[in-house]
Amino acid sequence: MRLIFRNLLNIIKCYKQSSIFNILGLSFAFVACYLIFIQVSYDFGFGKVHKEYENIYRSNLHGGGLNVALGTAQTKESLDKSSSVLSSVFITFVSGRVEVEVKGEKMDVDNEITKIGLNTNDIFEFDMVSGEYSSIENPNSVLIPLSMADNLFGGAENAIGKKIFSSEYRNIAKKSVFDVGGVYRDFSDLSVLQNSIYAYEPVSRGGILYFKVADGTDVELLEKNISDEVSPELKSRMGDDADISFTSIGDVYFVSDMQFIYHPTGNRAVSVTLVFVAILIMIVAIINFVNFAIALAPRRIKAINTYRILGHTLAGLRWMLIFEAIFISIVSFLLSMAFVQLISDTSFENIFSSSITVLDNIDVIFVMGVFAVVIGIIAGIYPAFYMTNFSPIFVLNGGKSLPKSALKIRQLLISFQYVISISMILISVFINLQNSYFMNKDYGYDTENLLEVEVKFNHEKIRDELTLNYPFIEDVTYSTHSIVRNQNLGKFTYEDVMFDVVGVYPNYVELMGMEIIEGDDFVEGDLVNSDGYMYALFNESAKKKMNLHLGQKVESNRRLIVKGFFKDINHKSLHSEVGPLVLFPRSNGNVMSIKYIGGENIGNVVDVVRKVVAEINDGEIADISTADQMRYEAYKKDANLNTIISWAAMLAILISIIGVIGLISLESQHRIREIALRKVHGATTGEILKMFNVKFVKIVAVCYIISVPLSWWIVDKWLQGFEYRVSMSWWIFVGAGVFIASLTVFVVTAQSYKAATTNPAQAMNN
Repeated sequence: MRLIFRNLLNIIKCYKQSSIFNILGLSFAFVACYLIFIQVSYDFGFGKVHKEYENIYRSNLHGGGLNVALGTAQTKESLDKSSSVLSSVFITFVSGRVEVEVKGEKMDVDNEITKIGLNTNDIFEFDMVSGEYSSIENPNSVLIPLSMADNLFGGAENAIGKKIFSSEYRNIAKKSVFDVGGVYRDFSDLSVLQNSIYAYEPVSRGGILYFKVADGTDVELLEKNISDEVSPELKSRMGDDADISFTSIGDVYFVSDMQFIYHPTGNRAVSVTLVFVAILIMIVAIINFVNFAIALAPRRIKAINTYRILGHTLAGLRWMLIFEAIFISIVSFLLSMAFVQLISDTSFENIFSSSITVLDNIDVIFVMGVFAVVIGIIAGIYPAFYMTNFSPIFVLNGGKSLPKSALKIRQLLISFQYVISISMILISVFINLQNSYFMNKDYGYDTENLLEVEVKFNHEKIRDELTLNYPFIEDVTYSTHSIVRNQNLGKFTYEDVMFDVVGVYPNYVELMGMEIIEGDDFVEGDLVNSDGYMYALFNESAKKKMNLHLGQKVESNRRLIVKGFFKDINHKSLHSEVGPLVLFPRSNGNVMSIKYIGGENIGNVVDVVRKVVAEINDGEIADISTADQMRYEAYKKDANLNTIISWAAMLAILISIIGVIGLISLESQHRIREIALRKVHGATTGEILKMFNVKFVKIVAVCYIISVPLSWWIVDKWLQGFEYRVSMSWWIFVGAGVFIASLTVFVVTAQSYKAATTNPAQAMNN
């Protein structure tokens, strides 16, 4: 062991700069792998924290244009009759206002009431800290999470018996008072259940339906049998396409195309892509390590073979070199954790689904530590065998130059680094351009000077207060859904065509700047005509697809009459094409859209809106968003992917450049006498610098030729997931090549300049 440390210290002492760069490159790679591991572990681990998660399923409902994560009463009844189903339960999220009384004062709680059945504990176990789970049998009792008990009441024991006040969504007059009957330990971030306030609902006819089956149950057969049993009733209500499906809670995270999902969702392809990116970055770092070791070979093989002559075994020397690599890998890993801790307190953490703080991920640290040892072994094997493969007599007689095969291997490894780096840079550029396109595209409606807030009660009163008493508020309107946030909208089916549906105030179209191309906009009083049909506006896509005309009656689960047509807008994600959309007048709606006068200080507008909502709705806290904020949230996953890939690309090129710096440093030291002789024979500094640059420029050129078609293919496949996308302009590919080549020339020139300008006499004396 002393021999290992002595050799390491000699290497670092003699090749300080190269050693530091080698350790930094590996550290940056470990940072990237750690962060990606945190995110991917969350993605693939979601739902799997529940005991016997393999046996827990969610029922989904399809049909009539709906695709929802909800169950039906008949489905539950059929499940309860099955001998293979151990338990089933409805879970219902009740939106509304929740308050608690602390020291005689009521205060809002950022939490909602969730209604559950008693047997919820049979499926999702509550870890009770204080009180009993069974306390919710009392209809006036609730369970609260430990974090809430600590924050509001100073601990679990103090929370028992405290009052919770609730007002139901849409009905401020309907109030309930609950006592805290129990405190449960907070659910994990990976749980499908949230840290909510749970109340008992004796009889529930709907909601999210979870059930647990016995070991060995054929769930596909169970799904078919239940579907056959409930389909006739479903088809009579929802149409011939009505059906149910079951999803394991271990897979629900990757099922995002449904309404009424109350937990985080993700994209499996993105998660797999991140794994691939982490592997590539690690390969780049390992290549650096191997190249560094091979470059050191001419200086080390003499000492190594001296040890052989003095009696050290070949296996022992190889293990010594491998242990050196493991030690450097572990040091790099520890350094990377210091880097992670530095960035964990920054906004960078917000792009990840869970905490990246080192102390919050001890299990991940352990896995990454083992991974660091494995990386050290992998990176050390080839150099260990290579440097001990020379004949001791050959080395001691003066043979110490790298053979051509070793030089070719070094060039091949550097080339592979550059192919990865150039490809990742090109991919990150197009991801960034697509993300920018999301934010700046003309969606067909006006988002300038627009604010949006969800208001639960007193809609008309708030609207009147804002428009009549604050001149900088141009207008206020309401809708049932937000088209800016890309929410799952309401559905309407007509002749087997599914329409997206939004209920709106009569002034909605005008305030949003939507263009009527035929017919008339809504006016006050537009609800139903004398025949009982509701007036409706349809978009261009609906008109063309269904060959609609003014005055036409459209009847299905709604009775509509065409009043007009408006120009298509992007009311859904840019991943999808514009589909049929219908607007119909509503006298209520909880999404308030506010148009304010340009030039007005937005902070002042937000303060006024928040004050008015709080005054009228008895302290309700308004969560207000600008159009840019809403659009960012709508494409947050795409933006996060862009950020991660961009950082990964920068790390890849940084690690590659670090490798080039280290190799140039070593090469300039090895060739110092050659450079001196060239200068003695008339070579200029420029010619010496050219000698160093030519090799690397050739490598970059070849790698660029390989990288362009590879990255073009990857980007093209990725862009196919968007209905609206940026074009792959040629100048981006050229620009990336020029950037990489220029960066390489700059680094090589800067690193070799000292060697090129050293006094020949001084160099010959070294």
